[in-house]
Amino acid sequence: MLNDRQKNIILELENTLSPVTAKELAKKYSVSLRTIRNDIALITEFTQLHQAKIVKVPHVGMRIESPFSLSLYFDNQYINENFYYLDTQNRYILILMNFIMRENPITIQELEQAFKVSRSTIQSVLKDLSSYLNTWNIHLEGKKKKGYVLICQISDLIPLLDSFISQNGNKVLSDILFDQRNGFIPEDEKQKIEGLIQFMSDQLYLFVTDYHKLIVFLGVLIRWMKRKTKQEFIYVNGNIKLEHIIHKMEDLFQIDFSEEAISILLLSLQSCTDYLDSDNNYQNLDFEVQKLINQVKEKGYLINDEDTLRIDLVKHLKCTLENKRLGYSNKNPLLKNIQELYTSEFKLVQTCIKELPSFCVSEKDLDEIGYLTLYIKRSFEKAQTIEESRVMVVCNSGRSASKLLSTRLLNNLPNLHIVSISSLFELQSNTEFLEHVDFIISTVPLPGIKKPYVVVSPFLQKQEINQVKELIWLHSTGKHKVIRQEKDEILLQQDRISFTSSFVQEALKQGAVGEYYADIVVEVFELLQKIYPNGIYRENYNNVAGIFAHVLMSVSRWKKQEFIRAADFEDMVYQNQQAYQCILAFLQKISKKLEVLIPDIEAIAILRYYIF
Repeated sequence: MLNDRQKNIILELENTLSPVTAKELAKKYSVSLRTIRNDIALITEFTQLHQAKIVKVPHVGMRIESPFSLSLYFDNQYINENFYYLDTQNRYILILMNFIMRENPITIQELEQAFKVSRSTIQSVLKDLSSYLNTWNIHLEGKKKKGYVLICQISDLIPLLDSFISQNGNKVLSDILFDQRNGFIPEDEKQKIEGLIQFMSDQLYLFVTDYHKLIVFLGVLIRWMKRKTKQEFIYVNGNIKLEHIIHKMEDLFQIDFSEEAISILLLSLQSCTDYLDSDNNYQNLDFEVQKLINQVKEKGYLINDEDTLRIDLVKHLKCTLENKRLGYSNKNPLLKNIQELYTSEFKLVQTCIKELPSFCVSEKDLDEIGYLTLYIKRSFEKAQTIEESRVMVVCNSGRSASKLLSTRLLNNLPNLHIVSISSLFELQSNTEFLEHVDFIISTVPLPGIKKPYVVVSPFLQKQEINQVKELIWLHSTGKHKVIRQEKDEILLQQDRISFTSSFVQEALKQGAVGEYYADIVVEVFELLQKIYPNGIYRENYNNVAGIFAHVLMSVSRWKKQEFIRAADFEDMVYQNQQAYQCILAFLQKISKKLEVLIPDIEAIAILRYYIF
């Protein structure tokens, strides 16, 4: 919530004819320059939520550019009582939300009372709204002496709401929906929806990318299902996270899911979180993978544990196809090594795919063939009766990190048999997995897990490979123990140069760093030296890897002037002032190199990696 000073600053920056400096604002409001800078950080987040932006001109000042007056957004102004003052589009959405969230039919008299305007005003708006909705396959139908009824499917409503959010910012609609003065959603139901999102984040480890849009979609979906008759039970054969969310929603809101409701929930998760529905739309994949395995066997190769190989290939290819569908690159950072180390196996897989014209991967897709080669090679080695260590890989940084770590392990430690790749949530929910493994290689600590484990970074540094080898030796001699990374381990002060250069080498292997990024990489390492002035402990590897990866992946986003938002930055900044200031200075340098203004709020994302 903005305070009065921050609201006044917004109005001043929005209406000024010439840029205003922070010093001028500090003097005007009799506060310190530091306070004004904190205000500007809040204001920057506020403007980003509402499709406005702060334009800063070095040594000149700043101003706000917005397509509409930001004062409308102060203290949730989109309520029924302000209907008279809203423009046409906002009147449309306010009336539409009344029809979506309330029992139909609704009479003109009821709308008059709700919006406190004349009958003629309501009739005029309804007439224009009806024409507008027809273009979305949504209809307002008048029932004689009963009122108006909204006729549509929820699958038609969601695109319309999404369009409004895109045009007006992602917070306006959530303000309309959850403001108690509008009476759409009771306070207890609002708390349940917020609890549901907390459950997704804390228990299912879904990263929410658009909180305000998600609560709108969930609020509309829940109310829509409550107004419908009892639905036939639908079994969801899909992602375990989806099943948990459906069961949670059924318990919280006493609703029954239909097939249409499940599709809308999936759309909401995919557009507002990092959820990946990789189990649908690929029903024939299992059959195609089996044909590939049969092709390999027909060429005289012995495959051990065929079921595991088939399951692993199906899981991998689902993720690959989903990434391609979403437009994500599937670059294989170890392709060259795979081609050199496993030349015959690589050519075998390529030949088999070429003989299967309908296979989902082309024989020209060398990156993907490299990944498949690793799975096939592992099966060959298992068939050679080599004594192997059966391990589980636990990653909590996403599929790309899991894939990178697994391939790094297979290339450097060929005697490892990776039984499965799991998230921390899946491991805690299904501890029976541990019965089939000798030890665990994890990117996160595993408190309470009794199996031997070692914590490494996704890049798998040389010293971490040695730790894994030590654990293999301990396993083979029956001396199981947990190798933990405590703070009193070796301080990497003297080895800083080799440490940082190893990250550069890994980035180059992944194709993440080119000539364009060279200066930025240098700045990243200078930042690391400043925020870790006493050197880097081994326990900081994951933090450093996160900072490095985040900056490189953010460059293209910054170039497009797409920036994050953060609601928890005040406490984080207060507790980590020195690191925060170092990061701000780093972003200022990057802003000059990219010739684009990076707002201070972006420092919070980097600060999170430093803290957590």
